[in-house]
Amino acid sequence: MELPQETLGLLLIRAGLVTRSQLYEGLRRQRRTGERIGEALIALGLISSRDVSETLAHQLGTPLIDSALAVELAEAHRELVPPGFVEETGAVPIGERDGSLVFAVAARTAISSLETTELLPKAQFGIYLVPDHDFGRVLSAHHGSPVGDDTQGPVATRAPSMTFHGALEKLYEATDLPTLAHAIGVALQNFFSRVAVLAQSETGMTLLDSLGFQAIEGATLPHDPSWLSPGTYYGPLANGPDEGKVANALGCDPSQTGLIWLTEGLPGRGFIIYGDHGGTGQVYDDLQDLEGLFNEVKTALELLNNESG
Repeated sequence: MELPQETLGLLLIRAGLVTRSQLYEGLRRQRRTGERIGEALIALGLISSRDVSETLAHQLGTPLIDSALAVELAEAHRELVPPGFVEETGAVPIGERDGSLVFAVAARTAISSLETTELLPKAQFGIYLVPDHDFGRVLSAHHGSPVGDDTQGPVATRAPSMTFHGALEKLYEATDLPTLAHAIGVALQNFFSRVAVLAQSETGMTLLDSLGFQAIEGATLPHDPSWLSPGTYYGPLANGPDEGKVANALGCDPSQTGLIWLTEGLPGRGFIIYGDHGGTGQVYDDLQDLEGLFNEVKTALELLNNESG
């Protein structure tokens, strides 16, 4: 399949969906976060996810598929590909047509991977595009993880409401844990598609806030001292210190790459902070930009502890 040379950004300008100055703003964010340009523009609130999906489908000459149908088909056709195939390609099998496999994808990179992978016995395949913000649900269905519906599942619901530096300032204005948790989440949404903040105590962990998706309402985890030690992990969530327990509790796919960050704090005042890329297969190569946030959160948490103590 020959991929078009014209970029998505230029197509969006030609369609009148963004201006050149808005595209440049998205490109600046893309260089900082590693997101695809469509994700960056959506995160900045400059375009809707639907407009990006329809333009990308037009660019690739690929039809869109209803997300609910893609979830149903992914769940029914898990055995069509060998282990590790979805992780390598970013493409989820959803059926067969005329002797060829049919896949759901969210990015053009998945099409290139399908053409080069040695795990696919035939070079011919069919493609349907799933809106980026719904692809995590399709991945979860393929892996047999819980998949929420349109109101409860881990579906993207909003873009970051504040810049990274603006959110840092809000950390020190927080007067309680929920307010501080929200400020942390807003800051992290400049790097991750979906973020959740849980409070940890001697009895368990309780969800304080989620951004970019609606986590399972009332999500909780029992206290488990075997992995509850301060530290930062970024990689396949199932291989993290919690072995994917946080992702499962939130209704997210533990096979994807994400962040598990356990903050330091006085007893009952620590946070478990979760971030992922919305099931897109994106990997954030450099966490150096987050070190400043880690330090700021520790300081803000200590101040809040001292004021309440």
